[in-house]
Amino acid sequence: MSFEGCRIEGLQRTIQNLQRIHPAIKKHMGPALEKCCLIVISDAKPGCPVKTGLLSSSLTFEVDSELLVGVVGTNVFYAPYVELGTWKMAAQPFLGPAYDNNYHVITDVLAGAYTEACRSITVGGGYW
Repeated sequence: MSFEGCRIEGLQRTIQNLQRIHPAIKKHMGPALEKCCLIVISDAKPGCPVKTGLLSSSLTFEVDSELLVGVVGTNVFYAPYVELGTWKMAAQPFLGPAYDNNYHVITDVLAGAYTEACRSITVGGGYW
């Protein structure tokens, strides 16, 4: 296969955009991940079994903008037993269903943030 006479246009602009994408993604995805975590928490709280209210009030999240990871959880030791059940107690899931119920909203938020990141780095406002 021969590539004689083949010409690549816009290569320099593409290289510039690729060099700028990582910081732009971190800038846009961090807040989007926080929003997604808050969506899951707000859906999980009403579905959280309540005896004392400790479990529901302990729901929190952490976002790592470097790794692009958002984690929703709790430090209450019995949370996994409530979520997953035990051999003596049926599961009463609240976090898993909260994520499942909002999967499409979460993917839309993340896709929107990614799109904004890509738009923010294009040289001259054009496409890659």
